[in-house]
Amino acid sequence: AAGILVLGGTPWVNGADMDGSASMLPLGATEWQPLPPMAGMGPVVGHGAGVDSLGRIVVFGGENTDNGDRSPTKVYILDEGPTTSLASRPTAAPRQFFAWCTDGQGRLYTLGGGKGPEAVDEPGARNEAVCWRYVASTNTWQSIAPMPHGIGDACAVYDGNGHILVIGGVDATGGARSPNVARYDVASNTWSDIAIPDMPVAVNGAHAAVGANGWIYVTGGETGPLLEPLALNTTWIYRPDLNQWMAGPDMAHPRRHHAAALASDNFVYAIGGEDDNGPLSTCEKLYTPPCPTLTTPPVDAMPWARGSIALTTEASGGTPMTFHWTKDGVILTDGVTPAGSVISGATTTTLNISNLSTADDGLYHAEATNACGSASSQDVAIAVRVPPAIPTRWSVRTIHPAWLAGPSQARSIANGRVVGATNVPTTLPDGRVMNLDHPLMWDPDTLQAIDITPPGSIGGAVYDVAGDFMTGWFWHIYSCYAGGQWWTCGWQSAGYWNISTGQFHEVHVSGSEFDAVYATDGVRMVGSATHDGSGGVHYSSAVVWSPPNYSPFSIQTPGTSQSFISAVDGDRLYGGVYTPVPGPIAHAGLWTGAAYTFTDLHPAGYASSSVSDARDGQVVGAAHIGGNSHAGIWIGTAFQDINPPGSPSSSMTAVQGGVQLGSAFGEPGLWNGSAGSFFSLASFVPPGYSNPVATRFEIAPDGAITVVGFGWNAATARNEALLWRSLADCPADFNSDGAATSQDFFDFITAFFAGGADFNHDGATTSQDFFDFISAFFTPC
Repeated sequence: AAGILVLGGTPWVNGADMDGSASMLPLGATEWQPLPPMAGMGPVVGHGAGVDSLGRIVVFGGENTDNGDRSPTKVYILDEGPTTSLASRPTAAPRQFFAWCTDGQGRLYTLGGGKGPEAVDEPGARNEAVCWRYVASTNTWQSIAPMPHGIGDACAVYDGNGHILVIGGVDATGGARSPNVARYDVASNTWSDIAIPDMPVAVNGAHAAVGANGWIYVTGGETGPLLEPLALNTTWIYRPDLNQWMAGPDMAHPRRHHAAALASDNFVYAIGGEDDNGPLSTCEKLYTPPCPTLTTPPVDAMPWARGSIALTTEASGGTPMTFHWTKDGVILTDGVTPAGSVISGATTTTLNISNLSTADDGLYHAEATNACGSASSQDVAIAVRVPPAIPTRWSVRTIHPAWLAGPSQARSIANGRVVGATNVPTTLPDGRVMNLDHPLMWDPDTLQAIDITPPGSIGGAVYDVAGDFMTGWFWHIYSCYAGGQWWTCGWQSAGYWNISTGQFHEVHVSGSEFDAVYATDGVRMVGSATHDGSGGVHYSSAVVWSPPNYSPFSIQTPGTSQSFISAVDGDRLYGGVYTPVPGPIAHAGLWTGAAYTFTDLHPAGYASSSVSDARDGQVVGAAHIGGNSHAGIWIGTAFQDINPPGSPSSSMTAVQGGVQLGSAFGEPGLWNGSAGSFFSLASFVPPGYSNPVATRFEIAPDGAITVVGFGWNAATARNEALLWRSLADCPADFNSDGAATSQDFFDFITAFFAGGADFNHDGATTSQDFFDFISAFFTPC
């Protein structure tokens, strides 16, 4: 039960047996509830109680006021009262005026005791230094080191850090009250009278409790002449963090020999006792705010320039609580920084910084403060990455295979390896001829393409390449009987090619009509599977293939009609869902595991949205507004619209190294993080080609960019694969050392006669390359 229990003492009930009363105050209640009295224990006073390591409420010590007998040690059960008898305290332990508490291991302590203040008025009477503790697992009382000095009518408390404090009381002879605080080290079984400063005043008959903030609250007690005491309403607080005492709020009523305890509502309760006029039935409480604690994001961050970042910390502790964030030790404030970034939330648990630049690099942490004190989070290092400038000089060439009569499309590139597909007439095993897609792979050195249709299949396609994987689908064929004869049938089945082994692996989703693997980051693969729903309606679900066995795992999100995944960046999966009502409406989204981890990334105010690619911590795609598509970047869950000014619509297909690829003004092009940075690649397309489309790109270690895609060749009336390559700003810098010198001339001539000086990137080394280089060499740059 959650509440405060008061067991025994006056008033005495239960008829002639004169047993002590018991009652409980449930947390949040305003009335005490009676409990079974302390039957069989008699009119006992001066006892202690605690919860032992077995979870039992144990009442121990005290003296029967009728006959002076020692009180037994008993287990108290809420609905029964005192029940099981436990080992009795040693006879050397004083009956009354001992201090008592329970340590962090559920061991019960009886510390000192004797006659208390009355020792001064009784010849030979003393307050003792002897100490024992009860161990529930062995049902024994163990002797521990005695205190340095005898003490009676003190109070004791376990400080939560391996120590027991015995506070105040009356000295051994009863001659004076003591302000001393004796500290017992549980681990070493030793005492110290100097580890803790003395209390500011000497009191006895007080009670101590540890607050939710770890501070020790000593309430009430008495002062004045030993045998004519005055009850106190004071509260003294010991701050372990400062190792000093301070005055706390006064209680509403003076009280001594009362009960005090910390409840789970973070209040210290002071209950009953007596004042100078007699017994008290009142109860009061003091809020003890838990000290603040903070947790921070587990990893440092490397956001992109012109983007934004949100640093979030979770805080717990007593209210009211204030927050502030610092950068390199300097307190931050909301507003525009000198470098142009914008800060908001500097006094909340979430710090937002937008329009980032390298001036925002540094160590950030949060601090929380309440009445208990302050707490700081761990530092988070922010290092802003600056995307490269978009090259303004490009060469474009067709990489359409000479042997291919049909169209070709380059769809992705990684480590110089281009993949894509064609569509050509294909003879089926049953003799029929159909136009079917076939997967293509270009050699990274020669850019010669080959058909990589898996053995036993009749076609397929490659959508993406990364690491050792090329992902897509193939035709899984089988024989089926219809109309009195056997035909070739098949389904589009998900699969991937292993580049190093040359092997193809089918990873079909069981029960689906058809499926495909659309994207990979070289470790995991993602795609979708289409199923035949009720009434002949088809629906698609997002699928993930993960190491080590790459078995398909569906993460169809509950409450949505369909889902899809188009990008993977480490443990983050990007795509979207279609909402069934009033939809279907596409909502961009993120998964970090199973279906229930879906986070909706759909920006408010847009009709629909979808993610197309994610890499290097950036997420790109498009959102529709006013009937038009707008390219954008997601930073966290926020969508940054970077549709170029004046363009009716735009979209993005790929991202890498802070650079984005897509289209605007009806032309393919690149951005580097802002709407105004769009650079069109259309003007570099060779004559005779129109409607160019850029699909993917990669950035080489030296900063060169290669873009793949396709364009319509009017002469051949087909789409043909294209490849864009950025050129150095100084084209005659053949050896890329930053300047055009005589060494570049000699290097070019050497390469030219070796057949490796394709200066104009048309796929061959010819005299035109020589003339183009000479012209560039004598042109200043």
